[in-house]
Amino acid sequence: MSIESTGRSAWERSRRAKPQTTGLEPLGVSAKEAQRLLGVGRNYFYTKVAPELDDYYEGRAHRFTTASIKARQARLLAENKGKQPKRGPGRPKKAQPQQAEAVT
Repeated sequence: MSIESTGRSAWERSRRAKPQTTGLEPLGVSAKEAQRLLGVGRNYFYTKVAPELDDYYEGRAHRFTTASIKARQARLLAENKGKQPKRGPGRPKKAQPQQAEAVT
């Protein structure tokens, strides 16, 4: 805040203070937070991931339990332990130009 100011500037008001972390982990998180934790997009989350997670409603808010998120991650780690990622065939090679046969 500047010295001559009577309040916070628009820039200062736009900077929200981050909530203090207490070291406690929440029992349930919103869908947006669950997507962020899992590193997936919205469409993939709702079509593939959300049916696997335990969820509940807290008022109007739809929450997913952190225990089910951790269980899913542990299951995926166990399934993929020691597996190499599958790679596709890659980019096709360029076609070699055909040599024109000499007519004799």
